[in-house]
Order: sequence, then structure tokens, then C-alpha cells
Amino acid sequence: MSEQPEPSADTPRFTRPSASRRTGAEALAAIRAEKAARETLSAEDVFAANLKTLRGDKNISQEALAEQMSQRGFKWHQATVYKIENGSRQVQLGEAKAVAGILGVPLDRLIDDTNAIQALSRIRALTHALVETDAELFNLSIHYEDQRKTLERIFNDLPDDVRGLLGEQDTAEIEERIRTSPTKIVNEPPPF
Repeated sequence: MSEQPEPSADTPRFTRPSASRRTGAEALAAIRAEKAARETLSAEDVFAANLKTLRGDKNISQEALAEQMSQRGFKWHQATVYKIENGSRQVQLGEAKAVAGILGVPLDRLIDDTNAIQALSRIRALTHALVETDAELFNLSIHYEDQRKTLERIFNDLPDDVRGLLGEQDTAEIEERIRTSPTKIVNEPPPF
């Protein structure tokens, strides 16, 4: 085995950055940055980025994908998926077809333009985030309305002599908050 010469200081080193906590888009960006100095993206790099994105969209862990691949006769482990997604292991055609079947997508979806896959993934993620935000807003509006009604009840139950201790500015702010509904806050900026 011949020894590789040590690269000089001016020789660029191309190392694949760790992408264990990266999204498919971030991993693809890192791969693209690395490859830009050398060549265009390989089919393997596109497959890796799309696999990570589509697997994430389907909420399939690396471990679960490896288990399903093993059930189909491939000797896969979680580390196998990790290596493929990070570009340190290539995929055989039979493996690629099996992965596509597990993910429920045609094979060409795994090797097609990653920009389209990334855009679809982003749309799905944003849609999911908006659904969650809708629920949060609904719950917050209920909480806000409960607090508003409690403030109104307590303020209106105050004897006049105690209410007089608040001062004009505090009284005006309390009255404004009592009149401000969650819908009004959504539709116009609050005055406070």
C-alpha cells in the first residue's frame, strides 16, 4: 500500500461536514459548497439530500428505515442510513428501489432536482407549523378572554373609594384592556 503525500498548506482539503443535526436542506447546502470547487453534484449527493428530507417528512427515523430495509433483505443499520445521508456510503440500485418503496415515492423522486423536494418539504413543514400555531392562538385567545373577564369582574367589584386610589392613567389602561378583545388585538395593534 503506497502512502499518500501530506497535502500542502495551499492544497484545499475537502472534508464532509458533520450533518447529524442538519436538515436535508442544510446537508445539501454543505455538500454543494464542498462540491462547488470540484464538480457538479453527483447523483449520490442528490439521493442523500432527498433521502434525508423525505425520511424527515414521513417521520421515519434512521433506525426505523434501517429496520425496514433489513426486513427486505438488506444488511442495513442506523449507521448505514447516517453514512448514506452524509455522503460517505453509496447506495446500490436495489437499495434505492427499496428505500423508495418504504418512503412511498417513485425512485425518480429520490434522484430528481433537490430544489423541488426541498420546496415541497418546506411547504409541508410550514403548513404543519401553521396548524400548530392556529391551535396555540386559539388557546391563547381563550386564556386572554378568561383573564380579561376576570379583570373586568374584579375592577367593577372594587368600591369607588378603592378604585379612586388607582389614578387616572391606571384606570384608563385597565378600562382599555377590558374593552380589548382577542379579535381586536389580531386585527389592529393594541394601544398599550
